[in-house]
Amino acid sequence: MQAEVIRTKRLPPFDNVGIAHAVRHGRLVFISGQIAIDADGNIMGKGDVTAQTRHIYDIIATILREQGGSLRNVVKLLTFYVNPEDFRPMADIRKSYFGDGYFAASSSVCVKALPQPDSLVEIEAVAIIED
Repeated sequence: MQAEVIRTKRLPPFDNVGIAHAVRHGRLVFISGQIAIDADGNIMGKGDVTAQTRHIYDIIATILREQGGSLRNVVKLLTFYVNPEDFRPMADIRKSYFGDGYFAASSSVCVKALPQPDSLVEIEAVAIIED
């Protein structure tokens, strides 16, 4: 079985740096770390971790929807963020997207900086989608 590179029109191509928006292998979908950018590569929600977090979950939901799934298919999340005080607001937004009673394995790492200087948060996900 061959892995399939997934591209969404919601994001600019990352071919110049060799990064897929996501990769699917069978039922597994591995979504690359997403930051809050639009289709032209502009940062959304500058200075606002809640706006950036919402935008990222919307991107992840779009990728999953395009693959026949939803956020309910997510089994693992990895979040990188730059301000320690942003953990609680990000967690509250996550809960609003995933709902009560839904749990995914998760790790969160506070980092000094992200590659894009205006990014406050980056989230990657792994999902299992039925064929």
